[in-house]
This record gives sequence, C-alpha cells and structure tokens, in this order.
Amino acid sequence: MTPPLQSAVAVYPNNAINRPDIPNTHWTAEIALPLRKLMENNPRAQKPSDGIFWRVNFSRVQWGVKVVNGKYEKAPSCQS
Repeated sequence: MTPPLQSAVAVYPNNAINRPDIPNTHWTAEIALPLRKLMENNPRAQKPSDGIFWRVNFSRVQWGVKVVNGKYEKAPSCQS
C-alpha cells in the first residue's frame, strides 16, 4: 500500500515500553486508514457519510511472559 500505513503507539508512563522495572498503566494505538486505497478494488464501496457504515475488527494478543535478566521473554507455555 502506498503510502505505507501510518500508526502511532504510546505506553504510559512514558518510556515504560519493554521495561519490566516500570509498571505501565495503559497504552494507546492510532492508525490512519487510507480510505481511498481501501475503496480501490471494491466497486460497491462508498465514502463514509451519513447512513454509510464501515466495519473493522481489531484484536490484541497478550502472550504470557516472564522477566529474565531485566528483560521480557515469552513464557515456554505460549503457542506460537
């Protein structure tokens, strides 16, 4: 897809990502979806407007992890 998908992620408190010594409280993610590109190969697609619904599904996987030498490692019981 050109241009590439734009995204941003934040973990709170700042600088807590992948730092097991800092408990994080929450995170956010933002994604800019290029609607024109999404409509490109669908002749029935309509631009979003009143009465037009687009549905999207996002999911998140949370692997079991353990802390080894101050870093996260995926727990052996994880299926991957």
